[in-house]
Amino acid sequence: MSSFCPAHQFPRAHIDPIDDDRAQLIIASVIDLPLRPEIVAIVVDHQRRGVAIINVDAVLGSDGVHAVAEMVIELGRQQPATGGLILASVRPGGGDELDDVERWLDLDHDLSAAGIELLEWYVIGTSISRPRALLGEPARWTG
Repeated sequence: MSSFCPAHQFPRAHIDPIDDDRAQLIIASVIDLPLRPEIVAIVVDHQRRGVAIINVDAVLGSDGVHAVAEMVIELGRQQPATGGLILASVRPGGGDELDDVERWLDLDHDLSAAGIELLEWYVIGTSISRPRALLGEPARWTG
């Protein structure tokens, strides 16, 4: 039996639901240190249990999240169990950009149209921001 809090244990695929704490734990465990440009996508089922982690280490620029979301939308067409998406964009030395709010809205629209909920998008640079929060939208973890 572990002495760690369950929220700080690595979730088991297809078994443990992923919340904000667990999403951050997964992301912290898969991103490279020192930070370099990359995008991480955590795909969850309708009960928010992890089904896939996608790590794109190619430099795609700030709009690369759209390409990753398209991959997940295609996955959702093939695997109807795809229920949600958690994204992380790593921007070393940078952070959120003015266009991130528009990117959030576009991603949310495209994913929703495919029946996939955009749960969160973390932008990791000199700090961690969430474009959803920049819009004043509440967290989606409880829905």
